[in-house]
Amino acid sequence: GVLAAYTSDPTPDRWTAAMSVCIGAAKHSSLDTAVPVVRALLRPGRRPAGAELPAGLTVFVPALQLAGLL
Repeated sequence: GVLAAYTSDPTPDRWTAAMSVCIGAAKHSSLDTAVPVVRALLRPGRRPAGAELPAGLTVFVPALQLAGLL
């Protein structure tokens, strides 16, 4: 899946792309399917230096606050 694709080659561009895929899934399908991957990508030490936060990440704010990641 998305997380496996990122962790196999954890570059800043792949991290941002993985987040963008999750944002697209949340907007077009279900927030529930994307939240676990987003939580994993935002864990301390997982985001590489230079990886940009996509603007659409705000769709996950309530779930991330509940998880204590914001």
